[in-house]
Amino acid sequence: MTLATGATVGRYQIVSQLGAGGMATVYKAFQPALDRYVALKVLRQGIMDDPDQRERFEREAKAIARLRHPNIVQVFDFDTVEGYSFLVIELIDGGTLKMKLTELSRAGQKLPHRDAARIIAEVGEALDVAHQQGIVHRDVKPSNVLMSRAGRAIMADFGIARILAATQQTQTGVGVGTPEYMSPEQGQGQTIDHRSDIYSLGVMAYELLTGRVPFHADTPLAVVLAHVRDPLPLPSTIDPTIGQDVERVLMKATAKTPAERYASAGEFTHALRTAIEAPPGAATPTTPAPAAPATPSVVPAAGAAPAAPTPARAAATARPSAGLEKRARTILQWQMDLLLQVVGLVFLALELLLIARIVVTAAPVELGAPLLAFVRAFTDPLVVPFQGLAQSILTDPAVTRLLDLAAVISLVVVFVVSRVIDAVGRRIVQRYVTAPPSTRW
Repeated sequence: MTLATGATVGRYQIVSQLGAGGMATVYKAFQPALDRYVALKVLRQGIMDDPDQRERFEREAKAIARLRHPNIVQVFDFDTVEGYSFLVIELIDGGTLKMKLTELSRAGQKLPHRDAARIIAEVGEALDVAHQQGIVHRDVKPSNVLMSRAGRAIMADFGIARILAATQQTQTGVGVGTPEYMSPEQGQGQTIDHRSDIYSLGVMAYELLTGRVPFHADTPLAVVLAHVRDPLPLPSTIDPTIGQDVERVLMKATAKTPAERYASAGEFTHALRTAIEAPPGAATPTTPAPAAPATPSVVPAAGAAPAAPTPARAAATARPSAGLEKRARTILQWQMDLLLQVVGLVFLALELLLIARIVVTAAPVELGAPLLAFVRAFTDPLVVPFQGLAQSILTDPAVTRLLDLAAVISLVVVFVVSRVIDAVGRRIVQRYVTAPPSTRW
């Protein structure tokens, strides 16, 4: 139910509606007692009907209200009045980061990389403060990042994500969170910690730098499954201006396994900002740049060790090797994919032969005998690997029935083994070929 302009909710008078979502509607409101404008986030009616849920709402709202940081929207009050449960928060009148990205997209533009790094760093600071107090946001995304008129990023909606976590359901049907930014463990309904927020922040950084989220699909569930099982497309394939160092940072932050990600949001944002702000040709953030020689114009004496390479020379040497490594990884991935396809075709042929044998066995004798003899000639070596050729010439009906039973068992075994090989092969490609070196070992 939408609140009309001029309506009064508790001590607050509605001025206008600012936005609406599946779980809440946000209004600009006036608080006469303090002569100030605030934002009223009114939860959808019915969410707080359960007394246990209402108690959780109050407990979580108190925890969120204790958060104090320039990059966290301040919670002033919370209440339930006449069936409306709401949070009273600081009014930030610069819109959301999502709105800014939409405007840029319509103009065919993207955020400059340095601005993206600054915004991600500010959101990372806010998350670190919350994580230190045991609060996980659960729904890090651009629409939950408010922008001040000065351009400062302010993280919002800690309270909504925590409160709704008890219901374990949103309109998407896949749990609390937004599929496009949801970590693999969150998508699978597992217990999550602060590293889930780091994954979501990494996806948001990916979007700010490339202009798009990693995965699109027809349904929210399909997007969640992509986060769970598919490697993220390399950012440099979308925007070639993204350097290898930046790409490596993004891939580490969005690793499928939480233990392989950065330990904190601050660690991730520091690495990202360092990689983006490093001058062209500089060493990677994790490797100190080589020192330039003190007297480069002096010729070394005979027998003396050669002078250390300059940073420019080291970079010139590193760039080709990085390109060669990337091409080698691409070739290796292609070769492994081809190998998996060949193995899959072989197993598929075996499955079809075994199915044919089982089907023909059930056919009338006058129709199935010639075809069955032909199929048995190919499948008996598979059914009885060491004695198949000898057994294929036996005419004893009892032996034949045993072999036909073995064909059924072999079909199940071949099917299971082929799926295991495919799954293991895909995992190897994802972990040791597709992923950058820093996340493979």
